[in-house]
Amino acid sequence: MKLITTVFLLCILLSTSSLALGISPARSIIEFSPGLIQEKTLTIYNNEHKDLDLQITLEGPLRSYVNIPSDFHVSEKEETKKLSYTLKLPSFINAGEHIAKIRITEPQKVSNNTINSQLSITHKITVKVSGTEKRFYTTYATFINLTKVPKIIPTTFIPQKIKQSENNQKTIELINLTALATIVLLLGIIVVFMLKQPKNIKQAKAYISQALAKGYTEQDIKKAAINAGWPSKIVKKLFKK
Repeated sequence: MKLITTVFLLCILLSTSSLALGISPARSIIEFSPGLIQEKTLTIYNNEHKDLDLQITLEGPLRSYVNIPSDFHVSEKEETKKLSYTLKLPSFINAGEHIAKIRITEPQKVSNNTINSQLSITHKITVKVSGTEKRFYTTYATFINLTKVPKIIPTTFIPQKIKQSENNQKTIELINLTALATIVLLLGIIVVFMLKQPKNIKQAKAYISQALAKGYTEQDIKKAAINAGWPSKIVKKLFKK
């Protein structure tokens, strides 16, 4: 008889507690998407208009992906109050259903050697992952780990590198040709001055005029004349204005 009475009182106590505090919706079902971020809002019901300092705890395998305050206050004047949380899923989860629970509890209060009942409500989050997604993401992850290449490779990367290499090669070839042409030019001037040793200043000036007319600079003509054996003093005098 005492056992029946105890069970009956316990049922009444639990029923009263559940009516005093409520939550909506009681559950959320989410289809998995890699890196999914969702913000959800829950409604907390304060049916007895009590001043509540609620504690929030997370349970289940996905609890680390749920962001929610650890405490929540509802005043006696608030019949309902909104509570928000954020769900941030990883890029890969095994196939199946994965659970996270948000448990909202009113701590037990002791007054006059009496322990009041503890109110507790739960919101259940279920994330469903299909088998196709599992196989795809497992293969993708294995490919990334084995090859160790970046996930995104610009399509213009290789053509740009090839084009840049070709341009550099052309520039080097042009520099080499220019240097070779300059050397041949200087050798040509030296040969000319060696074959045409001036007999007098007038003839030397004539050679210089011819060289200038062909586009040679004074500096090039001076070097060529000296290398060809012309006296440096004469060369300097020839270019004095």
